[in-house]
Amino acid sequence: MLKKLTGKILIIFLIVIVAAYFIRNIIITRIVEKEATKVNKALVEVDKLNYGVFGNELTTGRIQVSDVRDTSKNLLEAEGLSVDVDLGDILEESVIVKDIFLKGIKFGTDREKDGKVAGLTPDISKESSSYEELMGNLKKSEIEKLSPQELIRNELDRVINNFDSQLSAEYQQDSEKISKKKEYWENKLKTNENKNKIEDLKVKAEKLVEDIKSTKNPFEIIGKEKELKEIYSEADKLYKSMEADKKEFEKDLDELRALPEKYKELTLMDKNQISNLIKMDSKGLEDLINRILGQELGDSIYKVANDFNGISEKIKSSEGEKEKPPVDVFVEKARMTMNIAGVSIEGQATNIPSDPAKSRGPIDFNINGITGDSKVDIDGFVDLISNEQQLNLKLVNLRLSEFLKDISFGDAVFNLDQKLSIKGNTPVLTGELEILDFSSNESVKVSGQEIIDIIFSEAINNLKDIKANYQYDNINKRLKINSNLPEKLAASLKNSFESNGELVASTLQEKYGEKGQEYFDQIKEESNGFGESIEEKLNENSQEVKTILAEIKKNTGLDAENLIKKTF
Repeated sequence: MLKKLTGKILIIFLIVIVAAYFIRNIIITRIVEKEATKVNKALVEVDKLNYGVFGNELTTGRIQVSDVRDTSKNLLEAEGLSVDVDLGDILEESVIVKDIFLKGIKFGTDREKDGKVAGLTPDISKESSSYEELMGNLKKSEIEKLSPQELIRNELDRVINNFDSQLSAEYQQDSEKISKKKEYWENKLKTNENKNKIEDLKVKAEKLVEDIKSTKNPFEIIGKEKELKEIYSEADKLYKSMEADKKEFEKDLDELRALPEKYKELTLMDKNQISNLIKMDSKGLEDLINRILGQELGDSIYKVANDFNGISEKIKSSEGEKEKPPVDVFVEKARMTMNIAGVSIEGQATNIPSDPAKSRGPIDFNINGITGDSKVDIDGFVDLISNEQQLNLKLVNLRLSEFLKDISFGDAVFNLDQKLSIKGNTPVLTGELEILDFSSNESVKVSGQEIIDIIFSEAINNLKDIKANYQYDNINKRLKINSNLPEKLAASLKNSFESNGELVASTLQEKYGEKGQEYFDQIKEESNGFGESIEEKLNENSQEVKTILAEIKKNTGLDAENLIKKTF
């Protein structure tokens, strides 16, 4: 009886053991599959790290920030500027700001080969009250030697150099930081320590699982299960370590992705700086130029007039005879030549009156649209159209020549379809200059009036240059004003003054209607024609007249009061 009972108990025990073995095997298999999934997941993450974004964005040693170029194409369009920024070029120590157009005039800035830039720009965001404060380290004596264009170029160079220096320093720091991160991740991914360890653990775990499945000894199963748990624990630690690496990797990547926005902000800051420069050009710099050059050159004009033909005495004479424009300098046609890649294309002036004494109608000068990939060189029309028009026409010629001479297009399409209409002595340039840059597929447009504004903002300075037999190099050519021009200057000055007087009258009439004409008549009447000094008469005029003259200067830029003083 006892033997039978013992036998039954033994059988039941064996059944329980076998059942437990199978149940444990099922549980262990599920655990193994679950943990093996973890291991495989970790291996997948390692693979992702191996050929992640860093492989695309950092292996070249520079940041891909093409989106910065896209977002900054039209950044300065509202100010009439175009700034082409390629941040990648900083790593190659090239010029950051490649093309800057200030109302159509291109100024470049060169960097030294070692990457250094010269000087820092002063703070131009606030109005400056002194020469030294406005122009940085330049002394007044040095400023007086500069032309208005050189003043603008000088200050713009300072702005560009300052921005260049600042952006280079910022980028250098970021570049070094990224290089270190790049090296860190490359080494980490190259060694693949975690991946190798997990692969080893995976092999061991798979072998242990097979051993557990094939082992019949429960005690061996318990030992192998303990060993398997240790493998799982170590694999889990490695996986968590890789998760931390992944988070660190993503953090570094986020910093990288944030850089374009950072440099976009810096570019915007550059826009604001140059915008302030434009404001200074139209206000503060204009006043500066007037203070430095205005009176001195104004006096020199009268000295020239006094030196030639005694015209100053005729100007002072109330009954002074109005001279007829001489005809000996009249020519049948004017020309303007464009030299593109060695090919000269000549435009012809049309509608030139056969009788210079009747040359009050418009004279149209046309340049048709041309496509090229070299520099545009305008020789200018050297011949004079008529003495009555020669002075202002020459000024336009000089300024337009220098304006276009200084523009380097590179691979670009430029369209010139302009008309230079000259009525009396008042030139008007219609249409606009359009420049299309292939690299950015963006165009910059400059209106004819802006060109004229630039031309005449420096016209007074050019009178001084003309007196000195104005010359300048234009690539391999030289434009030289006729040496006999000073002999004709006095008569041209008088004619110019008369036409400008009409301009004052028309400006007054346009703004104030019939009342404006009355104001002008009052000024002219009280000035007694060419007789007495208008300066004395202006002092006797009502405050209203002075206010009008001030408004003319404010709204049109024309210093009517000063012009009338010099004219009468």
